[in-house]
Amino acid sequence: MNKEIPSLKRENAERAIGKTRDLLHDIGEMLQVSETNWILDTAHPTALDAHIIVFVARLEDAGHRELVPARIVDYAHRQMDTVVWKEVVQEHGTVPPGGL
Repeated sequence: MNKEIPSLKRENAERAIGKTRDLLHDIGEMLQVSETNWILDTAHPTALDAHIIVFVARLEDAGHRELVPARIVDYAHRQMDTVVWKEVVQEHGTVPPGGL
């Protein structure tokens, strides 16, 4: 059976790419005005920071780094360079063993 998956239609993928760019643009603006290392200008990372860092890592691992503004790449990589990130992710990145 050849069933079409709506979310994989070209127009839906393009819409998701646009939403990704919009989200990361907004996050970049928030980081620009933050006086701390975190998106919401908090003393410690929030769930939003955790999700955005992993999202950026996944975009990079999947070959879509071009969707991530430089400010966000710098922000995410500062966190990915920590011992905690490296212990959790190890050499696998966000891609499971065996690849995508």
